[in-house]
Amino acid sequence: MQLTRPTPGSPVRCARHPLTVALSVALALTLSACGSDEAAPAAAAAAPSDAGGVTCADLQDAGSTQQVRLAQISEGAPTWNSYVADAAGIYDTYGLAVERVNLAPPTLASALIKGDAHFTANIGSTVRAALEGNPVSVVAVTTDRPTFAIIADESVTSIEDLRGKRIVTSNPTSSPAVVLAEYLAEHDIDAKKDITIINVADEPTRSALLQTGRADAAILNLDVALRLTKDNPKLRVIVAPDELVRAPNTGMAVSDDLLQKDPELVQRLLCAARDATTFLLENPKETQQAFQDALKFGEQEAVSLYDYLKPTVLEDLTPTDEMLAKEAELDGKALGRAVTVEELTSHFDLSMLEQLQR
Repeated sequence: MQLTRPTPGSPVRCARHPLTVALSVALALTLSACGSDEAAPAAAAAAPSDAGGVTCADLQDAGSTQQVRLAQISEGAPTWNSYVADAAGIYDTYGLAVERVNLAPPTLASALIKGDAHFTANIGSTVRAALEGNPVSVVAVTTDRPTFAIIADESVTSIEDLRGKRIVTSNPTSSPAVVLAEYLAEHDIDAKKDITIINVADEPTRSALLQTGRADAAILNLDVALRLTKDNPKLRVIVAPDELVRAPNTGMAVSDDLLQKDPELVQRLLCAARDATTFLLENPKETQQAFQDALKFGEQEAVSLYDYLKPTVLEDLTPTDEMLAKEAELDGKALGRAVTVEELTSHFDLSMLEQLQR
């Protein structure tokens, strides 16, 4: 099955996840079922119900505040939506108090499953964990490109100049490494023959290797790249986020257990994510100030971050069929096995988001 992006006033097909039937029962009093009441295969599309459902307006003014933990790899660009939601008072509107906790990429999924965190914006690593059997699901996508940039020293003025160079990236199955490999392949650069890849999990260490000349280029989170290029005039962004592969990378992922046990919390988080996305698109100055405050940025770095992010933002939080096909291809390369679109989309449960958008 492939997903289609909803358009205003048109029917929406629901992404059926293996737990959708159970979730329909849990949501019976608050959400209309997505499709019929009969069990359907995980990868089958379902017709929308006319019964209506909960709207974001229904979820505002909760009357009490719920403490929620956001698992992230580090403070930075991938968590942009949360910074905006905080600064604009959107979390307050939905009765949410969000605490951000830093975790290593391999532990994001386990933190969701154990209940140590409620959601994560780093969906690239999380969806690969789901494909390896972990009960987690992507419920929204906020950008259609990675929030990464490739930066290099002054010896590199074009992508062709990377031949023979040393490029530092993260672990082979992590999002930066997967994205870098795809970009190099698109430009006919053989990562095994034409360049030297240095895999380092820790981003500060990757930055240090570039700054000390032990690497010639690096793929880094956009916020880190902007800081480095400001502090070191010999470094420059040579590949911006909107030049990288078009595939889901940031958004919202939760555990399947949370979807079943507390669907209203997921709804409120989704509404906050949607409102924060709209806020970014409509309020550039206020969003840039949010980035300055959250990331301790100067004005120019905040403006640059906004300018780089804006073209990648998905206003409806919904990936296209083409994005999902590319994600399946990338995940297959990272995991060393074939990943079909049907298998991938079984870990994307957009049914709740679709109901809220009606």
